[in-house]
Order: sequence, then C-alpha cells, then structure tokens
Amino acid sequence: MVAAAVAAGSALKLIFSLVIAIKAASNKAKRNKDDCRDIASRACSLEASLTSLDDGGGAAAKHPAVASALDRLHDALYRALQAVMECEEDGAVARRFNAGKVSDELRKLNQSIGDRVLDVILATSLHTNSILLGARQSKHLGDERLLLPPLPQIQESRLANSCKEGEPAAASSGLKKFNLSELEVATKNFSKQNLIEESDSCTVYKGELRDGSKVAIKAYSKMQYKACRKECENEEFIAAKLLHKNIVELVGCCSSGGLFYQVYEYMHNRSLSDHLHGSKIEWAKIFNTIIQGIARGIDYLHEQCGLCIVHLHLKPSSILLDHDYTPKICDFGISKILPTSAKEGIVDTVIGTWGFTAPEYMLSHRFSIKSDVYSFGVILLELITGWSRHQEAKNCKDPVNVLVWGLWKAGKLDECVDPRLACATGVTESQVAEMKRCIHVALLCIEEDPALRPDMSDVLRMLRDNSPITDRRSPRRPAYTM
Repeated sequence: MVAAAVAAGSALKLIFSLVIAIKAASNKAKRNKDDCRDIASRACSLEASLTSLDDGGGAAAKHPAVASALDRLHDALYRALQAVMECEEDGAVARRFNAGKVSDELRKLNQSIGDRVLDVILATSLHTNSILLGARQSKHLGDERLLLPPLPQIQESRLANSCKEGEPAAASSGLKKFNLSELEVATKNFSKQNLIEESDSCTVYKGELRDGSKVAIKAYSKMQYKACRKECENEEFIAAKLLHKNIVELVGCCSSGGLFYQVYEYMHNRSLSDHLHGSKIEWAKIFNTIIQGIARGIDYLHEQCGLCIVHLHLKPSSILLDHDYTPKICDFGISKILPTSAKEGIVDTVIGTWGFTAPEYMLSHRFSIKSDVYSFGVILLELITGWSRHQEAKNCKDPVNVLVWGLWKAGKLDECVDPRLACATGVTESQVAEMKRCIHVALLCIEEDPALRPDMSDVLRMLRDNSPITDRRSPRRPAYTM
C-alpha cells in the first residue's frame, strides 16, 4: 500500500506539524537561541497565510503550481527543524561549526522559509486570478478591470498561540468516518481487480475516493476483527495522532454490521520487503531517500511528535514506499507510548519477528526507544548486505548480525556490502564509503546492551557525517552473536 502524492489537506497538516516541532525544538536550544526562536516565530506565523488553502475543499492546494510551492515550503521547514535540533547539543555543533557560522546558516534557513511562503502566496493568487479571469471571460465585461484578490498577510496566528512550551505536539484525532457505501464505490464493490493482498488478519484493496485520491483499504471480517480488535484500536489511537512525511497516513475508518475497515493513503511501490530480492533501485535513492527517510520517521516517533512512541514491530514489511520510493512507516497495532518520566516499559506478551526484535524485548519483555533503534540497525544491514537473498539461496537460519559481525572482526568490511550495490554501474568511491558507513552505524544500533545504542537523532547525524570510519567508536558485540 503506497500513497500517490500526499493529498492537499495532508500537505498542509504536515507543514503545521513541522511548525509545532520547530517551536518545541527551539525551546530546547542550547546554542544560537535567538536565531532558533526567530525561525520558530516565523514558522508559527504561517497559519494565517495558509489556512485559506483549506477553503472550498482545498481546491487551490491541489493545483500543481500551489502543490509544488507547498512541497518546497515543507522541505524548507524540515531543513530548519534539523538545524534547530542540532542546536540542542553543545558538543555536536561545536565540533563542526562555530557559533557565527551556525547563526548565518540559521538566518539563511529563516529567509528560505519566508521566500517559500511568498512562493505559495504568489502561486495561490495566480491560480485564483486564472479562475476569476475564466469566469469573467464568459460574460460581457465592458471596461471592467480584473481585480486580483489581496495577498494574505503573514501575522501571528492561533497556531502560534497554541505552540506553547510543554504542550504536546501530537495532532488531534480527526479521522474521517466513512460509510460502507463510499468504500464499496471506491473499490468497485471490493472486486478482485482491486485486491492487493489477502492474509489471515485482513484483506487489502486498492480504492479511489470521490475526490480522486488513491487509498488502500484494510477489510476485516467479523472473526478477524474480533481476533485483532485491540491492535486495530491501538492503531487508530496512535496513527491518528501522527503527521509526518515518513509515516503512513490513516485517512479514516468504517464500521458496519460487525465488519471493520481502515482507510490508508495508497502506496504504489508496496513494502520495502518487496525490494530486498533483486531490486534495481539506485544507491543514491536507497541512501538519501529510503535509509534516511526511515531514520527520520523513527526519530519523529521518538522525539518530534510530542509523544514518545515505540513502534516495537519495525521490519521491512512495515515500511511502505510511495511513488518516489519515499519510505513510510506503518503497522502501529502493538506500538506503545512511553510516559515522559519513563525510560522503558514492560509487556506481558511479546509480539515480534525473529531477527528484527531487540533481545531485551524478546527475552525480558522490556522495551524502550532503543528497541526500535535495534530494529532499524537490522533493516539497514538487510539493505546493505543483500542478506535476505543470500539467506534464501543458502537456506541459512542465522540472523544477519552473525555474518556481518564475523566479517567486521576479520577486518573484511568490503565483503559486507552487497556486490550488486558496490559494483553497480556509476557507483563512486564516495558512495561505497557511504555503504561502509551504513554498516558501521548499523552495528552500533544492534549492540546487545541497549544503553550503548545511539538514539535516532544520533543515527541521523552519523549517516550524514562523511568523516572517516576510524573517527567513530568501534561497535561492541551485537545481540544474538558469540
């Protein structure tokens, strides 16, 4: 299930979610505080400028020029958020930049946000003007002049007032409640032609809503829903609070006659697990879009959404890919929210997938954000080593940890990288270095002691840091190895 383009309303929600995250991050800044707060102030002033795009069902936001401008604004806000977050730690920033350089960069990002807002306003005004012109050309205008609508004013707004320190950044639960007839029309009466997949837990169909947006619909029979009702309710509770480019959007749900349906944005390129066997995605897309996108999504769950959400079931099949291979995390049925005062939690029953489940969760029923870090490390190793293909060919039952740790100890890091990646046409030395860096970062993520694993913000920084591997600490023994 993969989403076509993000719907207009979702794009605006993502932007407002970033605004809230920037405000929260600016309150934690330890360096360049004034510059960070200036960015937050500008970001929080966006609502007055953008709210009108929701009018009329968001028609203006769906126009290609306006949608493109919104995408550029989203990217500018995301870059600003990353920069503000880096100011939360003294050491990491101090090693790379002095305060003056950081200040210059933050001011450039602040200006970029302003420029992108003006792009949105201009595109919206031109779109509105073209509609007015078309309407007036159908009448006798005489010497009546066409008047452009006034540009919206950028000012402090309700959103700015709501972005108070300490306030949760999670979105409100506003899931759409569909009628069964709407879903029947969307799926052509749940026809076989619209069938995506069947499993013991549910059946998934492709659909198209009345507004033209593509969706994936999970259909549960009475028995299926009875068996997994708790997971469905947990999914609805958590997913409805999330708005991020790398999280699958739960659009709505439907309950009728004991049957239950969940409606998600549609994902064209299915799951990551479908691309671990013979995929020909180029390395630049794998590294910049897929790997870093997954890391950003997990970091959002742990640190940026206002709740500390531990996914607990991260694996290739729970990461979906959209039309541009942007990864989106799904399947929040067993996810947990950790209280702010808690470092870890405990469960009565463990649900997980062998190889991707952290040892402390599998063996002791204890979980924390480091449990997700472990799962990310294994996913990263699967991507870089091509282990699934090798495991299938050799009928090997060992986890990828065993292979990579053995090669690492023997000083054979080159042999950890899948030859299909390292020897692909056009791959450069710097890209091979990125692959090796990913192996190193992954080994740090899967260390047996969760306290030694990095958090996801550290993982993101290490992935982007192109300093030599020798500048980082060596990994200790991974879980499930001797």
